Amino acid sequence: MKVGIAAKIISLAFVLALAMALALGGVSVNENRGIVVDLEQEKLVNEGQRQEVLFKSTIDGLRQDVWYMAASPEVGALLRARSADDGIDPQTNRSEQECREKLQARLVDLLKRQPHYIQARYIDRSGMEVVRVDRIRHGEEIRTVPTDKMTNKHEAKYFTETAKLD
Repeated sequence: MKVGIAAKIISLAFVLALAMALALGGVSVNENRGIVVDLEQEKLVNEGQRQEVLFKSTIDGLRQDVWYMAASPEVGALLRARSADDGIDPQTNRSEQECREKLQARLVDLLKRQPHYIQARYIDRSGMEVVRVDRIRHGEEIRTVPTDKMTNKHEAKYFTETAKLD
């Protein structure tokens, strides 16, 4: 069978059109891929910035809670009672145990206000826990820890690093 010139031209035109379509499709895919990558990168940058703001806000909240607790009258009373010869705070006339109970109540309130906190404690300069409250069972219950169950944290990294700040 003899193929005429018209058929050859049509075949060539078809092949050229197909090649052009494939080339344009490839360019389009590459451009779209670049656009998608840029959009995803922008999303990641925005999410990173959002997480940074959230993290800084959380740290600021923790810092405020620490300063609030450190400045509380219960901490001052406990410190004075512990350093007094008779174990009585001269300003409040409370015993060390009474001061400890007041501070425990303050820490319980803190955990109630901050449902993401799992523990709050007061640790003395030697690393010994003086007052501690724990959240148990996914926030259902807050309990005070008895004195005989408290431990010394003098070797814990968070304690040694904080002690260096003094």
